[in-house]
Amino acid sequence: MFLRTSIFRFDMELKSLCKNADKGNSFVGISYSDSKPSIFFPMSYNIPETNQECQKSIFSLFRTIYISNKYNLSSNYLYDSQDLRNQLPIYSYLWMLNDYLNNGLYSNKDTEYKVNGSGKINWKKTIRSEPYFNDNQAIFLKTITQRQIDKNDIITKIHIKCLNIAYQTIGFIYGNINIPIDDFNYANDYLLSILIKEQYKTFVDRKKHLISEMINILKESSSEMGHNKIKSFGTYNFEAVWEVIISKLFGNEPEISKFYPSSFYIFEESTGYQRMQNSKLRPDTVLNFNDKHFILDAKYYSFELYNNLPNSSDIQKQITYSDFMNTILSDGVDIYNAFVLPYNSKTSKLGPKEIRYIGYGETEWRNMTNKTHDKVSLILLDVHFALEAFSKHQTKLKLDLLTDEIKKSTNH
Repeated sequence: MFLRTSIFRFDMELKSLCKNADKGNSFVGISYSDSKPSIFFPMSYNIPETNQECQKSIFSLFRTIYISNKYNLSSNYLYDSQDLRNQLPIYSYLWMLNDYLNNGLYSNKDTEYKVNGSGKINWKKTIRSEPYFNDNQAIFLKTITQRQIDKNDIITKIHIKCLNIAYQTIGFIYGNINIPIDDFNYANDYLLSILIKEQYKTFVDRKKHLISEMINILKESSSEMGHNKIKSFGTYNFEAVWEVIISKLFGNEPEISKFYPSSFYIFEESTGYQRMQNSKLRPDTVLNFNDKHFILDAKYYSFELYNNLPNSSDIQKQITYSDFMNTILSDGVDIYNAFVLPYNSKTSKLGPKEIRYIGYGETEWRNMTNKTHDKVSLILLDVHFALEAFSKHQTKLKLDLLTDEIKKSTNH
């Protein structure tokens, strides 16, 4: 099939499209207004200078948001209803373009068989034909050859349409790529019906995945959202993403629920009630390392910009967690508390260090004890490092450094 191709021109500096969120509830992700993209990184993320490094950072951001939402039971964990309605299928766009760069355009190939034709000999079919014998040796005068021929398939045309949609939306991240021209003018509902039917009779992995992503893209293109001027992929609740990142990077307690402290009410008999359970407190992350327990609380606060730190109730909650843990664990087990905040190690006046201790928090009424968990260490974690590791599923990194930094609070 002869295809006319077109190169969309995307000659732009990616850094000019990127900026940092300026506060905790600011949007993080990619947003379009009148087809113009803007990319918002988390607070304190170090935005690279070059296009190549910016591209890596953008992909890392997208993967982080996508993966963190998958870790939660509710599909709208990161979004309110308005966010959810405006979410672009970024993962489908990325998969579509990466698959195209690696495998090319999908083609439905048929096998053509010919007698004495060009191509590879199919010996299984050839030996079934009548041979000519010479000196008791079988000679096949007619050989059956086979070759793969492209079938002008409607799935290929839908693939081209979806490639064009994906590339027009996020192609600026990739730069200039040859994409076949989309001249397939059928209603999306009709194309979706074809894909859904094809999905049920397809057993080839790549084709199954391809059809699934094309369905996502066409559904978005057909929806009311597809005609909105403002589209996005991201969240105003990056605090929830930060919690998932810290939990997956550093948490390793398989039975964390046993460390959930609870409370309840006991009523007078005259009320008709006996006992009412309150909801349990839930620590974000528990790390067990070298026979010591570390309770980590992810705090998406910008210490560098505003000296913004967790308040008294946060400190008290950490101490409550550790007091309860102390009743469960055997005597002599050390327990430590820490808040984990984002920072930019590349630009920080504190110097380049991916994980850094900067102090601790304590309560006035327990500041004279020798218990390790009565102080809550303040830990800064480089955001660029955190997103890169999380998006690549690289967990349990630098645990020696993290725990050594947390334990510094006991030196005071």
